[in-house]
Amino acid sequence: MPEIIEVNFLKDEIASAFLGKRVVEAILRNEKIANIKKKEFEKELTGELLEDVKRHGKILILKFSNDKYLLIHFLLTGYMRLIEESEKEKTQAYLKFDDERSLGIFGIMSNGFIHFHKGKRIEDLEELKELGIDVLDEKFTVEKFKEIVEENKNKTIKDILLDQSIIAGLGNAYSDEILFESKIHPKRKAKDLSFAEVEIIYKNIFKILEKSKKFGGASELSFVHLDGTKGVFHKHFSVHKKEGEKCPVCGTQIETIKIGGRTSYFCPKCQR
Repeated sequence: MPEIIEVNFLKDEIASAFLGKRVVEAILRNEKIANIKKKEFEKELTGELLEDVKRHGKILILKFSNDKYLLIHFLLTGYMRLIEESEKEKTQAYLKFDDERSLGIFGIMSNGFIHFHKGKRIEDLEELKELGIDVLDEKFTVEKFKEIVEENKNKTIKDILLDQSIIAGLGNAYSDEILFESKIHPKRKAKDLSFAEVEIIYKNIFKILEKSKKFGGASELSFVHLDGTKGVFHKHFSVHKKEGEKCPVCGTQIETIKIGGRTSYFCPKCQR
């Protein structure tokens, strides 16, 4: 967390609030999660205009004037919100704009990051080149998904959905919900899935994403919208983090299994 829907909310909210605004103060407090020193961060971003806000997978991309980019990966516990002046000391980094509003970044753990780049094309940024097709990209068609499944036929379907180098944007929670909705066991090998089952999974990727969007995303851990409000999709999970509870369809106890080092939640009766 946050996964693609949560980062997409932030992308749209930041664009709505700050596009065309100029940074008047840029402070980095935690160099351990950054590829830039504190003084450079301040020097490079102060005075720049926010020209665009993008996203690829779970990475938020802020484009500033003079071909400067800030890439933010929140990992599990990171979040961003509007802050008061008195909260600056608590942030890992923050940007104050010329309308007197400030964006604060909090909670990013190791392997998450705040990366700065300048003078490069966005397609040349290493963090993005490592990612697979974005799950909301119009090129991510059912035909493309079938191709991906065929190319990774010896992987489990859960591994395919989770691997950001294959498909960018889905995480553990959404993958659990997608496979439950599809009645597919997370350990099923891609080569054992029929075309019909692959089409069902593809359809349910978007069904779950739309459901999440409807509920404002999931604040299972720390995600909040810019104004500090939480999403409630996590309250509507069917199986994720429901170990020992009853399946909402058949009443069987939800179980867990480790796949690729991650805990997968599933119904042993509904998912085959």
